[in-house]
Amino acid sequence: MLSFLHGFKMSMINPKRETLHNSPRHWAILIINKVLARPSQVRYQRVVMLASRFKLIVVTANPFPEELRGFVQEVHVEKKGWGMWSKAIGLAKKKRQQNCLFYIHTQYSPNSIIAGYLCKKLVNCKWVYDLWDHPSVGWLGTKGPSRWIRRVFWVVSRQMLPKADAWIIAMHPGILAHLPPVPITCQLIFIRAGYIKPDRDGTGSDIIFRNNSVIKIAYSGPMVLQRGLASMRDWIISYSGPSAELHLIGPCADPASQTLLNEIERESESKLNLSLRIWGELPHSEVLEVLRNVDIGLCLLDTGVLNYKYAYPVKVIEYMNLGLIVLATESHGTRALIMDGQNGFIERHKTGGFCQTMERAIAICQDPITSIKVRDAARKAAWGYEWNSVNYELLQRLESVFNQ
Repeated sequence: MLSFLHGFKMSMINPKRETLHNSPRHWAILIINKVLARPSQVRYQRVVMLASRFKLIVVTANPFPEELRGFVQEVHVEKKGWGMWSKAIGLAKKKRQQNCLFYIHTQYSPNSIIAGYLCKKLVNCKWVYDLWDHPSVGWLGTKGPSRWIRRVFWVVSRQMLPKADAWIIAMHPGILAHLPPVPITCQLIFIRAGYIKPDRDGTGSDIIFRNNSVIKIAYSGPMVLQRGLASMRDWIISYSGPSAELHLIGPCADPASQTLLNEIERESESKLNLSLRIWGELPHSEVLEVLRNVDIGLCLLDTGVLNYKYAYPVKVIEYMNLGLIVLATESHGTRALIMDGQNGFIERHKTGGFCQTMERAIAICQDPITSIKVRDAARKAAWGYEWNSVNYELLQRLESVFNQ
């Protein structure tokens, strides 16, 4: 992983070009809640991107991945709320006193928004708001007072967003209907998600027909109710097709989801034509190894969840790059990536369409000509979504913010 980071950092910097970004006195202060050691995630990539061009200071409420510490100047782990806000303000004031060029970069959460707003008002610095998930994902699954406190926190903090100098919208543009009106002084930067380029990348190589006697299907992601566990269970109960394997990759954290997962396991045991492999949580490199040997990749979403309705699912892009036949729930994000029947398949949540769509996908797996055509189209559709390209494009767009 460190070799990937080093290669990215070197490739992003052009030493012959002196810009505001690579000036030795230009800093970025990133205010972010939690960064995990998962390079496929957006927040991890934001750190990689910013550290490639800026002297980066991170203010967070959680432990920071050791593999990223060597790429940032400072990491400050503070208590969420006033601890993070006061630290961010103090750092901004210090950089102002040192006559440094710097800006504040905040993620989508209310806690980070308030920090960015306070720095903007008290220190008069540039502030960029970065939306790759809607803040409502923060109270997904919570109940009682905690849920309402988080919602009120968002209602208050969203009123501060028009003060930002730029919004990075890493979701479908339709999400803007759920945000405050964008003032003319605020620049909008639309960007997509990306995928990690595998060590043994197949991009550009010929797609071959997998003449397997068993159809291999995989879901990779959190095992939660909103990610299609019930649909998978119902499909297993009704499945009467050719021999198949279902691979489930990812953590299961809550009791309700574990109950459904147990039902999936129990139902699969009664099927002679279906076997189940539950991998649990794996390092990303091992996830890719499993997916390389799979025919169909699943991305099932409850689009009643606002975030899922407008997100560009990273997993869909990853499946497509690997040349899998993708089956994804219809949403604004998946519609922007998948043309049904041409480079993947779209199913509508809660309409009973999953079983029928699975039949279509499995039938394609058994048709050599169409299978190669669909998988090749999926891989071509993913070209340009590799994280290095996405990050480079975003840095170029950010430059216009500072040159205003």
